[in-house]
Amino acid sequence: MKISLKDQFDRSSIETIFDGFYNDPDCKIGQLARRFYIDQFEVCFDQEGNIHSEDGPAIIGRSSMNPDAFLNAWYQNGVFHRLRQPAIDASNVTHSRGVSVQEWYQNGVRHRERGPAAIQSYCGISGPFREKEEWYSNGLLHRIGGPAVKTFDSFTREDYAAHYRAGEKVSEQTTFRQMTCHPQVRL
Repeated sequence: MKISLKDQFDRSSIETIFDGFYNDPDCKIGQLARRFYIDQFEVCFDQEGNIHSEDGPAIIGRSSMNPDAFLNAWYQNGVFHRLRQPAIDASNVTHSRGVSVQEWYQNGVRHRERGPAAIQSYCGISGPFREKEEWYSNGLLHRIGGPAVKTFDSFTREDYAAHYRAGEKVSEQTTFRQMTCHPQVRL
């Protein structure tokens, strides 16, 4: 069963329909929807009423204010789940800045075998930009052979890295890069 909220409800009444999306501060979809100004949704459910889709995103969100803003989320049996691709893919690009979020989940927990399970990028037309990567294994910050959390901010030219093993912080380090100009990032 698929419900298209963009045809039936405006932003003022969507809060009453999807109370968990907008009013629950811990709801990931609500956080991203507010952050990216997403106010139009299509949601797929299974027979038991769980958010679920076998062949595409279970939640497709768009913004009525910005056609380049989107939020796609893959669910199975009511939890984030997608193999080999991000289960959450959201972006909001305007003429002056861009924000992008990708998160990998398996069976409701952040997990990715060969890469970061959470990537956030923020940029302007010609800089400055920030990027953050987090590596997860079975819901815990974890990485062998490198930092599990990495951030870079081109405005402050600061690098931050923290090493985690099975959710426990092992070490952290902050360094500063020498740069002559801001690199351009395209989302």
